[in-house]
Amino acid sequence: MPINSKRKGKANELAWVHILRAAGFTSARRGQQYRGSEDSPDVICKELALFHQEVKSGKNINMWSALEQAVRDKGLEELPIVAAHKDHKPWTVTMLADDWLTLIKLALGRVGHG
Repeated sequence: MPINSKRKGKANELAWVHILRAAGFTSARRGQQYRGSEDSPDVICKELALFHQEVKSGKNINMWSALEQAVRDKGLEELPIVAAHKDHKPWTVTMLADDWLTLIKLALGRVGHG
């Protein structure tokens, strides 16, 4: 990966960390420099430990590829998500529909009720 790409990746990971911290998730930090392995998430947050967070940015994000990476690299108890944005556009979070439905059921207190 070229140096410029690494620098942009780091800047976008830090931008996502700042968004999470501003939302009250104060333990958010970049992940790879701490765990050092290729499968570590881009962002780690104790309060959001349920999620394996990959961060992507740019004009031509391949969201399928990014989500496949998150699925491949996640831990057994983690839900994979991709936090992404284009320049001057809002951030988005992408996840698998089954995982989203699980979260909705949890939020509505309907786990186990179909």
